Amino acid sequence: MIDATRTRIVTLAEQGTRPCLIQGMLAERVFMYEIYAVIKAARASGKAIPPFDRTPLQGVPRGQLVYVEPDILTLLSREASRRQVDVKGLARRLLTIAAEEDMIAAILDDGERAA
Repeated sequence: MIDATRTRIVTLAEQGTRPCLIQGMLAERVFMYEIYAVIKAARASGKAIPPFDRTPLQGVPRGQLVYVEPDILTLLSREASRRQVDVKGLARRLLTIAAEEDMIAAILDDGERAA
């Protein structure tokens, strides 16, 4: 894990962000045990990381939570409003169409297509 990722984990934890949400906000794949280890080490070194809210996230099946940056959420909110749907519905529709129509490579412009 790179230092920038460790720093981001500690910063988000100091803000009270739950580890399960932190995982979705990171650019690289990090396992939950690694996030907890970074937080534990940060607390041991004196960082002021508050206890996390342990109540279950309502209506979110485990493993299906996706973090969206605030500026992107604003753009999605505008489009959702224009289409008279909620942001979750718009995001679900976008992802469904991109996957079903084999458009992911075109969207990401990486030239890789599903086999």
